[in-house]
Amino acid sequence: SDATAANLNALKQDADQDQSGSGGIQAIGQEAKNEQAAIALSGAFQHGASNSNTPVRVDSKGDDGDVAQSNSVDSDATALNVNLTKQDADQEQGGHGDCGCHGIGIQAIGQEAKNEQGALAASLAAQAGASNENTPVSVDSYGHGGSVEQSNSVDSDATAANLNALKQDADQKQHGGAGIAIQAIGQSAKNEQGALGLSAALQFGASNSNNPVAVDNKGHGKGHSKGRSGDVTQSNSVDSAVTALNLNLTEQDADQYQSSRSCGCHGATGIQAIGQEAKNEQGALAGSLAVQAFGRGKCGCPSGGNSNTPVGVGSYGSGGSVDQSNSVDSSATALNLNALFQDADQDQGAGGGTQAIGQSAKNRQYAIGLSAALQLAASNGRMIAD
Repeated sequence: SDATAANLNALKQDADQDQSGSGGIQAIGQEAKNEQAAIALSGAFQHGASNSNTPVRVDSKGDDGDVAQSNSVDSDATALNVNLTKQDADQEQGGHGDCGCHGIGIQAIGQEAKNEQGALAASLAAQAGASNENTPVSVDSYGHGGSVEQSNSVDSDATAANLNALKQDADQKQHGGAGIAIQAIGQSAKNEQGALGLSAALQFGASNSNNPVAVDNKGHGKGHSKGRSGDVTQSNSVDSAVTALNLNLTEQDADQYQSSRSCGCHGATGIQAIGQEAKNEQGALAGSLAVQAFGRGKCGCPSGGNSNTPVGVGSYGSGGSVDQSNSVDSSATALNLNALFQDADQDQGAGGGTQAIGQSAKNRQYAIGLSAALQLAASNGRMIAD
């Protein structure tokens, strides 16, 4: 089972102004608001699945075939929001002639961006009563036993992610020719992100059973070479993984440039002001749960797990290797990253001038990661009767 919910905002705002002459007013205002919500829910359920292999060979020649049995459940959920808003503004004012010092030149740019993103990914994989059974019977037969692989697996993955890569860029240029030259840039960016990822993988009563019976087997071929039991690999595994991620890559860039003509403008006044404000709030919660429970039967013995009970009567050969495992893994990752970049540059030429830059950045981040792996009554059994 797979579920994916995704939102992508690649808004681009571009504004360019160009003026010539001794006096002029230029104003640019850009505003961008982005709200995105993504919810992905995935569930995979398996109940009572079983695989059974029961070959019977009497007075037969040859080898038993390999046996591979598996029951698997997989669930994946991904919720993703991406905001790639870009705001760009350029203003340029020129003077009047080579040495004009008349008029008023005003440039103003305002950029505002607000981003709200919410991502929820929930994944659940459950397996109940899955079983694999291999019970070959061989009587007075030649050959080797085949290898046996049995597995029951449950996997659940959930990913909730938010990405804000806002970029604000403003450039102002004023050349001589204005008695009063004013440049003002204001940039404001607000980012709120919330990511919630939940994953659960549950396995109940999974079992693997290998019960080969060999009676008066003589091996393989005319030479009565000794036969060998096949290798046995049995496993029950549960895996749960969840990631909640918030990423803010806001970039604010402002450049101001003022210059006078070669002859100068006496009494001219140049004012430059830049204000940058960025507010970022991020919250990430990741919860993962992996449970493996085999329980107990009426007799008090395990009702699941791995069991290998080969029986050999009057037979040649050696037993095969046995590998049995029960594993449970759970991982949760909650991450917030704020890589805000604020850059402001001012340049003034001759004449009277005032420059002011104000930068403000506020960041709040919360991350909670919860993980639990539980294994109840795990059992590996190997009994040999020869």
